[in-house]
This record gives sequence, C-alpha cells and structure tokens, in this order.
Amino acid sequence: MKKLTILILLTLLMTVSCSHTKVYVLGVDVDKAVKTKDVGMMILGATTSVAVHIAGHYIAGELVGADIEQQGDREIILNENELNKSDLRWFDRGGFLAQTLVNTILTSFESTQKSKFTRGFTIGTALEIGTYPLRHPDDGDLIRLNDNGGDSTSEWTLYMGFSAYNFYRINK
Repeated sequence: MKKLTILILLTLLMTVSCSHTKVYVLGVDVDKAVKTKDVGMMILGATTSVAVHIAGHYIAGELVGADIEQQGDREIILNENELNKSDLRWFDRGGFLAQTLVNTILTSFESTQKSKFTRGFTIGTALEIGTYPLRHPDDGDLIRLNDNGGDSTSEWTLYMGFSAYNFYRINK
C-alpha cells in the first residue's frame, strides 16, 4: 500500500498537462502570473477540503448514532461499543466520501470547474487522500475500516481514482 501511495503521489506531483498550447503544472497555468488572490483562493479551497473531510465524519456519525468528540485532528467515537461494524465502517469512510462527493460536484459544473477555489479543493483532496496511508500507517480511517471488516485498499484506490479523475477535469 505504501509503495502504491508513493507511486501515485509522484505521478500527481509530476503531472503536466497541455491544453490548447497552455501548460499546466498541478493545475496551475504556468503561462500566467499567479496572483495573490488566486493563491488565497486555492489555499481556501484546500482548507475547505479538510473541513469537509471532518464534517463527513460528523454527518456519518449522526446517521449511525455515534457520539463524537473532536480530539485534536481526530474524531473519536465515545459510544463505539454500542455500534455495529457496519456503522463503524460508515463512520470511517464518511470523511473520504464527503470530500470525493463535494470535489466531484465542484468539478462537474462549468461555472465552478475552473475556479481557483475548486483547483485548491481538488489538489487538497488528492493530497490528503493520496498521503493518508503514509500519514496514518498504524491508525486512522483506513486501518479502522479493515479492523471493522472493510477493504481499505479497494476503497482507497477508488477514492484515489476519483481524485485523479477530478484532477483531470480541472485541467481539460
């Protein structure tokens, strides 16, 4: 899983796409000067991606009846022993599902697809999902998915596939 993560990340980081003689690196048009406002909107988009991930856990937790407490950058289920394995899996995948859904919506409409906010959200989502196994090798959503009967490798691959597709859509 770590080797696959590194391979995908290197591919994303080295991605260069061309569209109508314009060159883009990581979704940024290198032919144009990047304005401070554009950088600010991209940072806002990436930050919002993280917030959507956290909100996804809270939404999933609400749907399955989990009592959640925020502890640093972790969402902790206080009544975990009262939930079944299916409920716990939905909680664990809630963050990635929310990020992927919002990112797909943002990249689906012409009016938002090329915005700097969407570009930041898309890059932030791809980096968060792509680096997740490296940042959380012994804990976190993917480990808990496996512990509760899920297949984290398949799900992570699916989320990365959507991230790559959304990344492609902001650059086409």
